[in-house]
Amino acid sequence: MNAAGLVPVVDLGDNVVLTWALKKARRDPKTFGIAIVYLGALYGIAAILSFFWRPVTPGDWSKLWNVLHLIALSANSFLLLLVAPLGLAQALVVEREKRTFDHLRMTAQSGLTLAVGNVAAAYAVPILLGLASIPHVVMGCFSTEAGGLLGTFSAYAALIANSLWYTTLSGLLVFLPKKAAKASAIVVVVTGCLSGVSALGRYAPGFEVLSLFGQFAGIAGDEMREVPFFGAHVPPLLVQVPLNLLLALLSLTALARKIEDDAPGIVGPVESMILGGVLAVLAVATYLPHPSLASGFYYQTRMVAELAAVRFLVLLFVTLPVASDNALAYEDLVRGLARARGEPRRASERLRIAHSLAAVAVIFLGLALGMALCLEPGERKLAYFVAGLCAASYLGVAVLAFQAARLLFPFKAPNVIASSGLAFLWVAPLVASGALKAIVTFFGVSIPAFLYALPSVFCPFVIVVKTAQAITPNTLEPVDPLSLALVATFLNVLMGGGLAVLIARAIAQASEFASTLVVLPADTFAAPGTMERRCERGHVYSAKWDSCPHCPAAVTA
Repeated sequence: MNAAGLVPVVDLGDNVVLTWALKKARRDPKTFGIAIVYLGALYGIAAILSFFWRPVTPGDWSKLWNVLHLIALSANSFLLLLVAPLGLAQALVVEREKRTFDHLRMTAQSGLTLAVGNVAAAYAVPILLGLASIPHVVMGCFSTEAGGLLGTFSAYAALIANSLWYTTLSGLLVFLPKKAAKASAIVVVVTGCLSGVSALGRYAPGFEVLSLFGQFAGIAGDEMREVPFFGAHVPPLLVQVPLNLLLALLSLTALARKIEDDAPGIVGPVESMILGGVLAVLAVATYLPHPSLASGFYYQTRMVAELAAVRFLVLLFVTLPVASDNALAYEDLVRGLARARGEPRRASERLRIAHSLAAVAVIFLGLALGMALCLEPGERKLAYFVAGLCAASYLGVAVLAFQAARLLFPFKAPNVIASSGLAFLWVAPLVASGALKAIVTFFGVSIPAFLYALPSVFCPFVIVVKTAQAITPNTLEPVDPLSLALVATFLNVLMGGGLAVLIARAIAQASEFASTLVVLPADTFAAPGTMERRCERGHVYSAKWDSCPHCPAAVTA
């Protein structure tokens, strides 16, 4: 922070990364080529349409202005939702491949300053090109089909807020693969999928909340512009802009942490917990027990149940970074255990299992409580609490699995091992259930229904969905979903206990290994032969010190 206590976002004029990127773009011939193609396409299409347009009534002019507005909006969407994220991804990949981050970390520039500079550099060319579409934006303000001034403002406000999140998220995705081609492919796939999901939320009845994650929520022109929010229907812009800006801020802080130390994880320990809480609140705020558009799509109660099930299941998988990012690495654990007695451990050297499990419990308890309050008094509110408990148990197993893998397989891609184990545990029972049904059908044997359902208790895809759908007493399931959910929770607790035993044994082994290490003092790189003294705690130090420099009591004396 600067002297005024402000985040160095406003210091873009003195940002080294941004200044260097602008100079490089000015010398790059590709920049002028992209500008010529963009301006030629934007104004060339507008000129052709204007030349062949034959207005008959005054309203035809409004339609022409709307078409020009949509052309400019599409072009700006291409710049802000694809070019800017790809530009940031390519810049960060080059920095990683050339190992220039190691040199930047040794400077006085903080990780946040470097992250802001890279993001601003990615937006430099798209913003300059986007300013050329100001005449088209003005035309949209005078078009009734575009929603006038309010509709045009909504479209661009949603686009800018959404672009900030997509771009910062793309910067995070770069740290997953090692190659530039893979990083670019991941960015394109993720941004494309998010845009497709937002389009589905705009046009699929009952799923309006999905439109908040894309630029389509701000576009005028149909009857599904409003989204439910705490029981009322509000314009999506009022929810989308704060949500996307908050997601962009979380991604930016996580990106700054990645640039500083390139630590393992996806988002970050704190950011992952905040993200889970934000999405849980959003799931509750946008939930309606009786959506007005349910008729003709599904039976109303069935529709309510499926919307609830989707919320539980999506939140389960979106909060998986809580399990991955809060797992402590074996090296950090040993480093913390090897510290001198009385010397405090760093936050990065402490196990965060209890914090992770508490965060998981709070997230799903809040989701279940909030959605249960939306139900009518005669419906089974207990189903939501059981679904939340069951989903939390699955995620708790994931927390312990990632931590056990980090401690037991420190040099064998522990994240891959934990992810593969969870995938097998959650998917293989579906295959087993199908195979059991095929065998029974082939031999013509009759077995109880609960034997068919028993393998599915390991799979959250089935149990969480069925439990959240059981909001009416007259369920069509042959086995009570609530009973299966309780069985699944019990099994998850047993598996979590087994993983906890493995973690305890790994900690004991790490403690024994740490006790054999000699903690080096402050003068580690002293000249040979000068490390002559040893204190009562086993620290070796130079003879020039009157007392051990590593013991806190001696330092403070």
